[in-house]
Formats: sequence, C-alpha cells, structure tokens
Amino acid sequence: MSSCKRCGRKLRSQKSINNGMGRQCKKKATKEAENAEFLKIQMTIFDPEFSCGGVIDARTMHTCT
Repeated sequence: MSSCKRCGRKLRSQKSINNGMGRQCKKKATKEAENAEFLKIQMTIFDPEFSCGGVIDARTMHTCT
C-alpha cells in the first residue's frame, strides 16, 4: 500500500493512490496553494508604494508623493 505524501497515512482507494494523498489532505493542499497564490498579490507595508509612510488618498487610491 502507498502512503500519503502529506500525513503519511496508508492510502486505500485507487484515486488517493493516484493523487499521492488522501481526500482530506488533498483538500488542505489545494487550499494552501490557493492561499499562497492569494498572498503573492497582497500589498504589505514594506512595498515601495508605501514609501511615504503608508498614507493613501482614499479618493484616488494613490499613495502620497
């Protein structure tokens, strides 16, 4: 029997064996991948757009200059 790449449990179904992980681990891995993609597009206070101290003109959504 194969074991899950994520948690190490034994895989029983052929679909899980083909995927390399169980149903719940596959859901968690998919969610983590989605979250990682989401975090890539997020802006942080350390981005150059916030070089003026994080002040944003709410009317235009532009940073101060």
